[in-house]
Amino acid sequence: MGSILRGLLAILAAVATACSPSTQAPPDATGQVGASPAPGDEQPSPDAGPRTPGSVLPDVSDLVSAVQPGVVAIAQRPAELGQVLGQDVPAGAGTGFVIDDQGHIVTNFHVVRGADQLAITTVAGEELSARLVGQSPSRDLALLEVDDAGALQPIPLGDSAEVEVGEPVVAIGNALALGDSPTVSLGIVSATGRAIQAEQLRLDDLIQTDAAINPGNSGGPLLNGAGEVVGINVAVAAGVAQNIGFAISIDSAKPVIRNMLEGLGEPYIGVTIVPNSPQIAARLGLATADGLVIADIAPGGPAGQAGLRPGDVIVAAGGNTVSAPTDLQRAVQTAGVGASVPLEIVRGTGRLTVDVGVEER
Repeated sequence: MGSILRGLLAILAAVATACSPSTQAPPDATGQVGASPAPGDEQPSPDAGPRTPGSVLPDVSDLVSAVQPGVVAIAQRPAELGQVLGQDVPAGAGTGFVIDDQGHIVTNFHVVRGADQLAITTVAGEELSARLVGQSPSRDLALLEVDDAGALQPIPLGDSAEVEVGEPVVAIGNALALGDSPTVSLGIVSATGRAIQAEQLRLDDLIQTDAAINPGNSGGPLLNGAGEVVGINVAVAAGVAQNIGFAISIDSAKPVIRNMLEGLGEPYIGVTIVPNSPQIAARLGLATADGLVIADIAPGGPAGQAGLRPGDVIVAAGGNTVSAPTDLQRAVQTAGVGASVPLEIVRGTGRLTVDVGVEER
C-alpha cells in the first residue's frame, strides 16, 4: 500500500472516529446500512422558495394508482430466507420500476447480486421471469429485462436537480416481501446531496427522506408530486437513527442507466480518490485543498497508462470542477467507454491537463 494511501486512510480514520461513535456496514440484500448522519442533519428547514409542479402533492391514492403498473416486486429463485422483524424474508427480495415499453426494469445491484434466476411480480399478481442485462456495482444499480412487457407501464423519470428540501415525496416498494400490493409511504425530502460510506462502497448524491423505506423497498421509486421518479430507494439508516432513508438521485442514475441500456460495462479509469480538505492538504503538503486526491492507481489501468500518480489532485473533469466523487463519476460516465475524459491535475505547484481513456469493466 503506498504512502499516500496510508496517509489518507489514517486521516479518514481519525475523522471518522471523531465524528461518529458507530461503525458502518455495507448494504445487505434488504438495503440496510449503518449510516448515522451528524446531529442536526435529520430535519433541515424546508426551502421557502417557489414551488415546482412536482413539489405539490396531489391525492396520494390517485398518484399510486397511476404508477402501480410500473412497480414490480423482485425475488431471486430459489430464495434464501433471512430474518426481518421476526419474519422469514427472502434475502434477495426487492423492488424495481419499469422505464420503457421494452420491458426494462431498474433496481439496486444488491437486490440481484449473485442471483442465478430472477422473477418479478406485477401489481396484478402475475409472475414473470427476468434476466439481468446490466449492472453497476459501484453505483448499486442494475437493469433487468422481461420478454412479456404487455402488462407493465413505464414510470416517467423526473429531474432530481429540481427537488427541494421539504418537498413531499412518496416511496413505493415491496416492503418486507409481504406480497400482494406494494407498500406506500409518504414523507418529505429531508436533505439532498447526501453520501453514505459502506465498507467497500460509497454512494454520493443521495436524497435523504423521512418516508419509510423498509427492507424490500430497495430498488423502488421515490416519486415527486407529479408521479415522476426522482430517486431510487437504496437504504435505511440502521441503529440509533430513525426516519432516515436514502435514495439515489435519478439525475446521477440516468447516465448509468443509459450505459446499461446500450450494453456497455461500467466506465472505468482506475483511480481511488478521496475528497480533498484543508486537513488532508496540510498533512500531505498539497498546493490546494480543492478537488479530489488520488490515493491509489489501479495497475495497468487507464489512469496509470496516462501518467497519473498517487498524490495528484484532480480539480476538474470534462471541463467542470470536481469536489465529490460523484462529479468525477458523472464526467467519466458522460464521456463513455471508448472515449477519453480530460482531467485537470494539480501536481506539486503546477497544473496540467491529462486525457485519460475510459475503459469497460
